[in-house]
Amino acid sequence: MAVVSGTNLFALAAAPVEARVEALPGVAAATVIVSLPDTIVVRIEERAAILAWSVGERRFLVDRAGVLFAVAEPGTLTAAALPVIGDSRPAAEYLGVGDVLDPIDLD
Repeated sequence: MAVVSGTNLFALAAAPVEARVEALPGVAAATVIVSLPDTIVVRIEERAAILAWSVGERRFLVDRAGVLFAVAEPGTLTAAALPVIGDSRPAAEYLGVGDVLDPIDLD
């Protein structure tokens, strides 16, 4: 969250903290509530994988919005239970966590 210990919470704006948390690839949405005198509450909505996007040996977890939000580790239950889409386009080798698939490709 990048909130320095000892920060005066009375002056802390929640929106920039929310933006930093939402910048994490696995986070779909975040809500930050500052509660005086010394509490910060963070609620996170995680991205849910609908498929695995396979590029060579790498598999990315993809949500409904087409966000590649994590690398699927081989042999995990999450990776095994999802449909896998193989992408053999030369440009696909440049895909990485945090990228968003073109809606046409996702369809």
